[in-house]
Amino acid sequence: MKPLLVIAAGGTIDAAEYNFETGSVIAFAKPAAIYVFEKAMPGAASQSVQQISPFQKDSDVMTDQDRQDILEICRGSSCDRIIITHGTGTMIDTGRLLAENLKDKTIVLTGSLPYSHDPVYAAFNLGNAVTACQLLQPGVYIATSGEIVSLDGEVEKFKSGEITYFAQVEKSGFNAA
Repeated sequence: MKPLLVIAAGGTIDAAEYNFETGSVIAFAKPAAIYVFEKAMPGAASQSVQQISPFQKDSDVMTDQDRQDILEICRGSSCDRIIITHGTGTMIDTGRLLAENLKDKTIVLTGSLPYSHDPVYAAFNLGNAVTACQLLQPGVYIATSGEIVSLDGEVEKFKSGEITYFAQVEKSGFNAA
């Protein structure tokens, strides 16, 4: 397995307590990625994963400085394959900043419902992110709900019940006849 850096920046995936009515994180737990990789990647694969958590924030309260800090961590890492666990609220904003400034790394952002609520969502999205990070060419991507979306084009966020997902959106022009 190619070496990976996992940056756990918070978001709902790492929530210990979450308000489903408001969509807000009340308190954070240990990063979900730590649990998932300990259970799902024993042995040699886990030796290829470095994990850091510079902060844990609900992405709706992340600042431009927080996004800049994530960019600097990515820029300063010798690892060219990076996964970022992040809240879906401003995931596109962080992804766009990274896409504008980093052209030589493969970066995959992911998030999910709280690991503490139901670990399946977190494990599924983290697994997709690992696979995407191993196989995709340099660029910035979002991996959620079985979809992998490049931030090279127009991306929109959608909800289906409690699940958030992202999709590439085709912009079509209007031609008057």
